[in-house]
Amino acid sequence: MSDHFPFWSGVALIGVLLLVVAGLLAYGARLLWRRRRIPKLIRTLRQLTPWIVTDLLLPDGLDSKIPMDCLVLTGQKLHVVQMFRIEGSVFGSANMNEWTVLGRAGRWTFPNPLLSGPLRSLAIQESLVERIPVQVDYVFWGDCRFPKGKADGVHEMAEYLESMRREIGQFGEPPATWQNAWESLKEGRARTVTATRRHTR
Repeated sequence: MSDHFPFWSGVALIGVLLLVVAGLLAYGARLLWRRRRIPKLIRTLRQLTPWIVTDLLLPDGLDSKIPMDCLVLTGQKLHVVQMFRIEGSVFGSANMNEWTVLGRAGRWTFPNPLLSGPLRSLAIQESLVERIPVQVDYVFWGDCRFPKGKADGVHEMAEYLESMRREIGQFGEPPATWQNAWESLKEGRARTVTATRRHTR
Protein backbone atom coordinates (compact mmCIF):
# COMPACT_ATOMS: atom_id res chain seq x y z
CA MET A 1 0.00 0.00 0.00
CA SER A 2 2.86 2.36 0.76
CA ASP A 3 4.11 1.93 -2.83
CA HIS A 4 0.88 3.50 -4.11
CA PHE A 5 0.78 6.35 -1.63
CA PRO A 6 3.04 8.78 -3.58
CA PHE A 7 1.01 8.15 -6.76
CA TRP A 8 -2.33 8.95 -5.15
CA SER A 9 -0.82 11.88 -3.28
CA GLY A 10 0.35 13.25 -6.61
CA VAL A 11 -3.10 12.78 -8.13
CA ALA A 12 -4.72 14.56 -5.19
CA LEU A 13 -2.23 17.41 -5.41
CA ILE A 14 -2.89 17.83 -9.13
CA GLY A 15 -6.61 17.83 -8.45
CA VAL A 16 -6.25 20.55 -5.84
CA LEU A 17 -4.08 22.62 -8.17
CA LEU A 18 -6.61 22.26 -10.97
CA LEU A 19 -9.39 23.43 -8.67
CA VAL A 20 -7.35 26.44 -7.60
CA VAL A 21 -6.54 27.34 -11.21
CA ALA A 22 -10.18 26.94 -12.23
CA GLY A 23 -11.26 29.15 -9.35
CA LEU A 24 -8.74 31.83 -10.29
CA LEU A 25 -9.84 31.72 -13.93
CA ALA A 26 -13.49 32.01 -12.95
CA TYR A 27 -12.72 34.93 -10.65
CA GLY A 28 -10.67 36.66 -13.36
CA ALA A 29 -13.41 36.11 -15.93
CA ARG A 30 -15.98 37.60 -13.56
CA LEU A 31 -13.83 40.68 -12.96
CA LEU A 32 -13.32 41.08 -16.70
CA TRP A 33 -17.05 40.76 -17.30
CA ARG A 34 -17.85 43.33 -14.64
CA ARG A 35 -15.40 45.78 -16.17
CA ARG A 36 -16.58 45.28 -19.72
CA ARG A 37 -20.29 44.73 -19.21
CA ILE A 38 -22.38 46.90 -21.46
CA PRO A 39 -25.20 49.02 -20.03
CA LYS A 40 -28.70 47.90 -20.98
CA LEU A 41 -29.15 51.19 -22.82
CA ILE A 42 -26.36 50.36 -25.29
CA ARG A 43 -27.43 46.74 -25.69
CA THR A 44 -30.98 47.77 -26.53
CA LEU A 45 -29.92 50.52 -28.92
CA ARG A 46 -27.76 48.02 -30.78
CA GLN A 47 -30.81 45.82 -31.19
CA LEU A 48 -32.70 48.76 -32.70
CA THR A 49 -30.08 50.01 -35.16
CA PRO A 50 -26.61 49.23 -36.55
CA TRP A 51 -25.86 52.98 -36.68
CA ILE A 52 -24.29 53.20 -33.26
CA VAL A 53 -20.75 53.70 -31.99
CA THR A 54 -19.50 54.03 -28.41
CA ASP A 55 -16.60 55.49 -26.43
CA LEU A 56 -15.39 58.26 -28.69
CA LEU A 57 -12.67 60.80 -28.06
CA LEU A 58 -12.98 63.71 -30.50
CA PRO A 59 -11.19 67.07 -30.91
CA ASP A 60 -13.11 69.87 -29.23
CA GLY A 61 -11.64 72.70 -31.32
CA LEU A 62 -9.63 73.96 -28.34
CA ASP A 63 -6.54 71.76 -28.76
CA SER A 64 -8.05 69.15 -26.48
CA LYS A 65 -10.27 66.06 -26.68
CA ILE A 66 -13.78 65.53 -25.40
CA PRO A 67 -15.16 62.07 -24.53
CA MET A 68 -18.54 60.94 -25.81
CA ASP A 69 -20.31 57.87 -24.50
CA CYS A 70 -22.33 56.99 -27.57
CA LEU A 71 -23.46 58.24 -30.98
CA VAL A 72 -26.63 57.04 -32.70
CA LEU A 73 -27.44 58.03 -36.28
CA THR A 74 -31.09 57.90 -37.38
CA GLY A 75 -32.90 59.10 -40.48
CA GLN A 76 -33.67 62.35 -38.64
CA LYS A 77 -30.51 63.38 -36.77
CA LEU A 78 -27.30 62.38 -35.04
CA HIS A 79 -27.79 61.75 -31.32
CA VAL A 80 -24.93 62.33 -28.91
CA VAL A 81 -25.90 60.15 -25.96
CA GLN A 82 -24.32 60.83 -22.57
CA MET A 83 -25.11 58.25 -19.90
CA PHE A 84 -25.35 58.69 -16.14
CA ARG A 85 -25.94 55.95 -13.62
CA ILE A 86 -27.57 57.53 -10.59
CA GLU A 87 -29.15 56.00 -7.49
CA GLY A 88 -31.53 58.42 -5.79
CA SER A 89 -33.53 61.58 -6.41
CA VAL A 90 -31.99 64.09 -8.83
CA PHE A 91 -32.59 67.82 -8.53
CA GLY A 92 -31.28 70.12 -11.24
CA SER A 93 -32.19 72.65 -13.92
CA ALA A 94 -30.53 74.19 -16.97
CA ASN A 95 -29.31 77.32 -15.15
CA MET A 96 -27.71 75.57 -12.15
CA ASN A 97 -23.96 74.97 -11.96
CA GLU A 98 -24.38 71.79 -9.91
CA TRP A 99 -27.09 69.17 -9.59
CA THR A 100 -27.92 67.42 -6.33
CA VAL A 101 -28.62 63.77 -5.65
CA LEU A 102 -30.36 62.54 -2.50
CA GLY A 103 -29.99 58.79 -2.06
CA ARG A 104 -29.25 56.04 0.39
CA ALA A 105 -25.59 57.04 0.44
CA GLY A 106 -26.57 60.57 1.45
CA ARG A 107 -26.43 63.88 -0.40
CA TRP A 108 -23.93 64.65 -3.12
CA THR A 109 -23.58 66.95 -6.12
CA PHE A 110 -22.17 66.76 -9.63
CA PRO A 111 -21.57 69.39 -12.37
CA ASN A 112 -24.58 70.30 -14.49
CA PRO A 113 -24.18 67.96 -17.51
CA LEU A 114 -26.11 70.31 -19.79
CA LEU A 115 -23.28 72.85 -19.69
CA SER A 116 -21.08 70.60 -21.84
CA GLY A 117 -23.75 70.14 -24.51
CA PRO A 118 -22.69 72.98 -26.86
CA LEU A 119 -19.07 71.84 -26.74
CA ARG A 120 -20.04 68.25 -27.61
CA SER A 121 -22.24 69.43 -30.46
CA LEU A 122 -19.43 71.60 -31.82
CA ALA A 123 -16.92 68.76 -31.59
CA ILE A 124 -19.24 66.51 -33.59
CA GLN A 125 -19.87 69.14 -36.27
CA GLU A 126 -16.13 69.78 -36.57
CA SER A 127 -15.52 66.04 -37.10
CA LEU A 128 -18.25 65.57 -39.73
CA VAL A 129 -17.68 65.94 -43.47
CA GLU A 130 -21.42 66.41 -44.03
CA ARG A 131 -23.83 68.72 -42.24
CA ILE A 132 -26.13 66.62 -40.04
CA PRO A 133 -28.55 67.86 -37.36
CA VAL A 134 -27.03 67.04 -33.96
CA GLN A 135 -28.86 66.56 -30.68
CA VAL A 136 -27.25 65.91 -27.30
CA ASP A 137 -29.26 63.55 -25.09
CA TYR A 138 -28.59 63.02 -21.38
CA VAL A 139 -29.88 59.59 -20.34
CA PHE A 140 -30.07 58.60 -16.67
CA TRP A 141 -30.33 54.98 -15.65
CA GLY A 142 -30.35 53.11 -12.37
CA ASP A 143 -32.80 53.68 -9.53
CA CYS A 144 -33.16 57.41 -10.12
CA ARG A 145 -36.06 59.85 -9.96
CA PHE A 146 -36.65 63.51 -10.82
CA PRO A 147 -39.14 64.79 -8.19
CA LYS A 148 -39.04 68.37 -9.51
CA GLY A 149 -39.13 67.40 -13.18
CA LYS A 150 -36.45 67.02 -15.85
CA ALA A 151 -34.68 69.72 -17.83
CA ASP A 152 -34.96 69.69 -21.63
CA GLY A 153 -32.73 67.00 -23.10
CA VAL A 154 -32.75 64.86 -19.93
CA HIS A 155 -34.34 61.42 -20.14
CA GLU A 156 -34.83 58.33 -18.05
CA MET A 157 -33.77 55.17 -19.82
CA ALA A 158 -37.16 53.52 -20.44
CA GLU A 159 -38.78 56.58 -21.99
CA TYR A 160 -35.65 57.36 -24.00
CA LEU A 161 -35.54 53.90 -25.54
CA GLU A 162 -39.21 54.17 -26.43
CA SER A 163 -38.69 57.54 -28.15
CA MET A 164 -35.68 56.19 -30.06
CA ARG A 165 -37.68 53.14 -31.12
CA ARG A 166 -40.37 55.42 -32.54
CA GLU A 167 -37.86 57.69 -34.30
CA ILE A 168 -35.95 54.81 -35.88
CA GLY A 169 -39.18 53.16 -37.00
CA GLN A 170 -40.58 56.38 -38.45
CA PHE A 171 -37.55 57.74 -40.34
CA GLY A 172 -35.84 54.50 -41.38
CA GLU A 173 -32.26 54.38 -42.67
CA PRO A 174 -30.09 57.52 -42.65
CA PRO A 175 -29.62 59.22 -46.04
CA ALA A 176 -26.67 57.97 -48.11
CA THR A 177 -24.68 61.19 -47.63
CA TRP A 178 -25.11 60.87 -43.86
CA GLN A 179 -23.94 57.28 -44.00
CA ASN A 180 -20.74 58.36 -45.77
CA ALA A 181 -20.16 61.07 -43.17
CA TRP A 182 -20.77 58.49 -40.43
CA GLU A 183 -18.11 56.17 -41.84
CA SER A 184 -15.64 59.04 -42.03
CA LEU A 185 -16.43 59.95 -38.44
CA LYS A 186 -15.81 56.37 -37.31
CA GLU A 187 -12.50 56.26 -39.18
CA GLY A 188 -11.44 59.51 -37.55
CA ARG A 189 -12.43 58.13 -34.18
CA ALA A 190 -10.28 55.02 -34.76
CA ARG A 191 -7.28 57.18 -35.72
CA THR A 192 -7.79 59.34 -32.63
CA VAL A 193 -7.97 56.33 -30.32
CA THR A 194 -4.85 54.78 -31.89
CA ALA A 195 -2.89 58.01 -31.62
CA THR A 196 -3.96 58.45 -28.01
CA ARG A 197 -2.82 54.94 -27.11
CA ARG A 198 0.56 55.48 -28.74
CA HIS A 199 0.97 58.80 -26.94
CA THR A 200 0.26 57.24 -23.55
CA ARG A 201 2.76 54.41 -23.90
